[in-house]
Amino acid sequence: MTLPSSCLLPTGCLIIGLVLQQAVPVQEEPRHQLVLDDEVAFILDVQIPPGDTTLYHTHADPIFYVSIGTSRTRSQVMGRDWVGPGAGPVSSPGRVFSNIRYADRPVTHRVNNVGDGLFRLIAVINRSHGPSADSAVRSPRPIAMLPSGFEVEIDNHWFRSFRGTLEPGASSTLHRHALPVVTVQVADGTWLFHIAGTEHRLENPGDTSLELVEIEIR
Repeated sequence: MTLPSSCLLPTGCLIIGLVLQQAVPVQEEPRHQLVLDDEVAFILDVQIPPGDTTLYHTHADPIFYVSIGTSRTRSQVMGRDWVGPGAGPVSSPGRVFSNIRYADRPVTHRVNNVGDGLFRLIAVINRSHGPSADSAVRSPRPIAMLPSGFEVEIDNHWFRSFRGTLEPGASSTLHRHALPVVTVQVADGTWLFHIAGTEHRLENPGDTSLELVEIEIR
């Protein structure tokens, strides 16, 4: 077998290998579809089909996730071995979690979907350049008005999230936020966003219950 000329020299093969290992910013990774590019935040629709693997990508800012389609995955930090998947149950759609340590310790990795279903997340990246995540200087601003039936789930220096369920035909109370907010619909359905001055309410016009997560970006 004749080797390609670029592989005849060991150093040549090493250079090719390094090029293939180059990482991209997370918002440029093809399976992390950029939904919103704003000075406050990136919003990504992350979809990894079964058996697929992302490119190596770098997380350098605090990020908040809402799980939509779950499947078992494993991850590999660049230069290390694969880790996972865990032996526990797959998390259910609607699970929320955040990683605020990326602000101080960026990570470059790739993710492989080893399960049978589509792995899907909605990711919100906080693009502000505030103090470190554990700094007491970054004090949270108060909630202007919490919608009835919604409860706070995550509250840290970078994000605050609320979860609520609207029954068919129901609406939340009028409420307002002191911070930029993203609303994520966890499952199939339709909802309406009504604005009244500086306040808004969420309505479920459908015939099934609707679960929503609101995420404030600090």
